[in-house]
Amino acid sequence: MTLKYREFTSTTEEFPSGELERWKSGDYGLLQESAASACLKRILVERNKKRAPKGPSYFFGEAWIVACVRPHVEGIYGSFKWLTAKEWSRSGRAKKSDSWHLEEYKTLLNKYVPFLDEIQLAAGKLKVLSIGPSSDKDKRKKLSPSEPDLWLIDSEERHHFIEAKIHPKDEATKQQVAGLALISHHFRKHGLSVSTEVLTLYEQGSKRPSPVIEKKYCDWYKEIRKSVVT
Repeated sequence: MTLKYREFTSTTEEFPSGELERWKSGDYGLLQESAASACLKRILVERNKKRAPKGPSYFFGEAWIVACVRPHVEGIYGSFKWLTAKEWSRSGRAKKSDSWHLEEYKTLLNKYVPFLDEIQLAAGKLKVLSIGPSSDKDKRKKLSPSEPDLWLIDSEERHHFIEAKIHPKDEATKQQVAGLALISHHFRKHGLSVSTEVLTLYEQGSKRPSPVIEKKYCDWYKEIRKSVVT
């Protein structure tokens, strides 16, 4: 099921029973034998191996999406704070790093997002009210927008920013949706073709996510987009 608002979608996709257990066991065939970008194949396997003792299901959602759901010619995973952190500004990105993954991300930003400093300025002004027990908005913590899991570029140079989730324990936050709204606005402003998405996966045979979740994400996006544009 998909709910859509302008350039944002909230999508639910089913994956076959048993695939998650294969990933947990260290079988990365679904990704390594796919047409996903070489960069994504390398980083998702590396990251999962690093975290495996604590949580071997990490990065399955991202792997399934890039291998089976969203075709692309370039792509990268990253939880870097490039929307808000000073070290990701134009001057900060010029510094060399020992991380091949970080350098790959910088390469894409330098190639496609020369206006990143503009996005960071807007991100600094955009504060999202957290969702908490307090009914008093003045007492709620204000959070900055955060970056999505995946950045994919297809054969027509359309940019796809995707926040990956696995039902039932994983849901997007309002600040993640805010990050998608911020990226979408500035990419479109500079003439780039872009789509943004929260993509929720669930295993075949399990209970699918409620449509209420998808509507919630779209409602958040509508609300935040007004702040981004103004």
